[in-house]
Amino acid sequence: HLWPAQRAAIGREHFRCFVRSFFERFIFWFGDEARIRALVALDGLEHFEPWRGRPVILLAPHFCGIDAGGIRFQLESPFASMYANQKSRLLTEVMTRGRSRFNGARMFLRNDGLRPAVRAIREGVPFYFLPDMDLGPRDAVFVPFFGVPAATVTSVARLCALTGAVVIPVVKSPDPEPVLVLPPVGY
Repeated sequence: HLWPAQRAAIGREHFRCFVRSFFERFIFWFGDEARIRALVALDGLEHFEPWRGRPVILLAPHFCGIDAGGIRFQLESPFASMYANQKSRLLTEVMTRGRSRFNGARMFLRNDGLRPAVRAIREGVPFYFLPDMDLGPRDAVFVPFFGVPAATVTSVARLCALTGAVVIPVVKSPDPEPVLVLPPVGY
């Protein structure tokens, strides 16, 4: 249990990180490779190297900085990811173009299902997957998250079963900490 002042401080810090990550997206969507490398360190790439060219799911939670983590990793390796259409068609186009600028990254529309992702994973293209979206009752289960039921997808386990992929967690930690590529986990 936290005191109200402690909860308020955490809320303010999260809001600061959220706003910063919003504005930084424009750097990641439009900035050059050198600027991105200067802004975001990548730590733990050695955990990925033995799996390069093999079926891999890069499990990246929807934390602030997902664009920083995904685009920074993309500078090291081709990869694929999924996106959802936004309410604005222009925003969807800008977002997907910005998120797929380097190393031939592939972006799949979430509404098209997992088949394109399965193909990419089987081809050895790392799949940058954000597992904490509510995709509806057929594709998600609710589990406790800090005591509150939260949706998480079951597709990570299904993708592993279909492709034999190893799961490597990738986390963008708050600045000035780097993007962390963590040791693989089994499913």
